[in-house]
Amino acid sequence: MVPEISAQASYEALRSNPDAVLLDVRTAPELNFVGTPSLENCTRISYTLFPPTQPDPDFMEKVEAALRKDQPIYCLCKLGGRSQAAAAALKAAGFMSVFSIKHGFDGDQNDAGQRRSINGWVADGLPWHQA
Repeated sequence: MVPEISAQASYEALRSNPDAVLLDVRTAPELNFVGTPSLENCTRISYTLFPPTQPDPDFMEKVEAALRKDQPIYCLCKLGGRSQAAAAALKAAGFMSVFSIKHGFDGDQNDAGQRRSINGWVADGLPWHQA
C-alpha cells in the first residue's frame, strides 16, 4: 500500500519542494468539466481510458517519459481510488517517493449527497480552476 496524504499536506509539500510534482491521473473529461488544481508543478496523465474505464496500458510509459523515478510524486484523482492504484503501479515500477492524495479532488459526500464540502482538494480551499 502506498502512503496516503491529505490534500493540504500534499499542497504544502508541493509548494516547499520545487522538485515535487502533482500527478493528476483523472481523465480529460473530468479535467475539462470538473476542474483541475492550479499548480505549475502539475502533470496530467490519465490512469484510465475513457471510455471504457479501464487502466491505460500506456500509462507507465507516459509517466516514465514525463517524470523521474527519484522525484516526489503526489497522485490525485476524483476520490482517491485511482490515485492509490496509480501510485501503487508507480511504486512497483521503481518510483521511490510516491503518495496518494486521500479523498482526491472532490472528497466524500455530505449528508445531502454533495461533494466538495467535507474533504479533498476543493473543500480544503486549495487553488484550482475550471477549463
